Amino acid sequence: DRGCDNSDKGCVNSDRGCDNSDRGCGNSDRRCVKSDKGCVNSDRRCGNSDKGCGNSDRGCDNSDRGCDNSDKGGVLTAIEGVVTAIEGVITAIKGVLTAIESVITAIEGVITAIKGVLTAIEGVVTAIKGVVTVIEGVITAIEGVITAIKGVLTAIEGVVTAIEGVITAIKGVLTEIEGVITAIEGVVTAIEGVVTVIEGVIKAIEGMKL
Repeated sequence: DRGCDNSDKGCVNSDRGCDNSDRGCGNSDRRCVKSDKGCVNSDRRCGNSDKGCGNSDRGCDNSDRGCDNSDKGGVLTAIEGVVTAIEGVITAIKGVLTAIESVITAIEGVITAIKGVLTAIEGVVTAIKGVVTVIEGVITAIEGVITAIKGVLTAIEGVVTAIEGVITAIKGVLTEIEGVITAIEGVVTAIEGVVTVIEGVIKAIEGMKL
């Protein structure tokens, strides 16, 4: 019996041998898993290449920023042009004020000359009218420049918002200039009224002579 048991044990041993072979299969399975991990690694490498593409995309973003910088450069140039135009308007206004001073001086001379020769008075009145016409032409030109400046500002506002403070400041200057122009126009209107009165005085004096 013990001999038979031994043979049975031998069978068990053979069974264990089968178990060993199973374990061997298990080992081969593990190797397959390792090969799978290798595939995962290759996937990660693919992921890296994707990141590389991402980097190239970032490069494109940088180029876009460069475009933005060039746009801002154009806007700054436009603003410099506006400032130069405003300086020109201010210079023109100074010229108008000087002309108005000369007109006022001429009117004072007319008032003094009313007691003198009427022909001289009429000549001065004609000269005053000519100066007033010139002043009105300058004002019209200034208003045209302001309209053009406003058009430039509108275009700038459509492109850039980062320099709204500068645009607001320029608009404030334009508002002040328009106020000065309105005041000048009032002075010109008053001068024209004075000229009309002087012409009436001249006619009255001529009537008295007749």
